[in-house]
Amino acid sequence: MTRIHGRAGLLGCITTRRRQGEALRRRRLDHGSATVFTASIAMVLVVVATAAVTVVAVMLAGHRARSAADLAALAAATAEVSGLDPCNAARANARENRARISACRVSGQASSFVVAVTAVVNTGLGRPLPIEVGALARAGNAHDAHDG
Repeated sequence: MTRIHGRAGLLGCITTRRRQGEALRRRRLDHGSATVFTASIAMVLVVVATAAVTVVAVMLAGHRARSAADLAALAAATAEVSGLDPCNAARANARENRARISACRVSGQASSFVVAVTAVVNTGLGRPLPIEVGALARAGNAHDAHDG
């Protein structure tokens, strides 16, 4: 049989039970906090991933627009040398590259010319994000002519 000596033994037992009760209450109050923390981390990761996908989509559309503009300008220059309409050739080439021509201009003479083409490509994103990305390209046989 264990003997409790005086008041200190009884108070020690009561204090221990009180501490155990407080610890149990604290655990009940903390119940679910890991779920809230995990959900918060998951939301941050979703936002970061969405931002990364948006940046990549705009960058890829920019590359596609530059390529489409370059190819359309070359097609337009080839058509100009052949005596065909350069802007129609640029539009047809851009359509094949899933782009559209927003501006086409020929400057200079038949012997010395520059074709400037602006191609626009859809990013696949919705508003308020950038929906289209454009690029400008020039092609021609002019050596010293400046496009004004």
